[in-house]
Amino acid sequence: MQEDFNISKRPIIPVNFLVVRVKSRRDRLYEIEKEDVVLEASRGGSSVDQRELTRSIQLLPFYEKKPVHYIIVPNTEMEGK
Repeated sequence: MQEDFNISKRPIIPVNFLVVRVKSRRDRLYEIEKEDVVLEASRGGSSVDQRELTRSIQLLPFYEKKPVHYIIVPNTEMEGK
C-alpha cells in the first residue's frame, strides 16, 4: 500500500503485478509466454491511481498433470509506456 497523498504529498505510482507459472523452482524469467501468465492484477496497466492493488487466486500445484511453481512479478508503470 502506498502512502496517502493528502498526508505525504507524494504522488501515487502506478503499479501492477503478474503471477507466472514455471516448471521448476529454479526457473528464471527472461521472457514470459502469454499462456504462462496466470494472473495480471491490472490488465492493460493501472489507469486509475490506486493506493493499493490486491487480487485473490487459488493456485494449483499441478498443471496438465505436471508439477508447477509460481513467480510473482511486481512492476511499476510509467505514463506513455
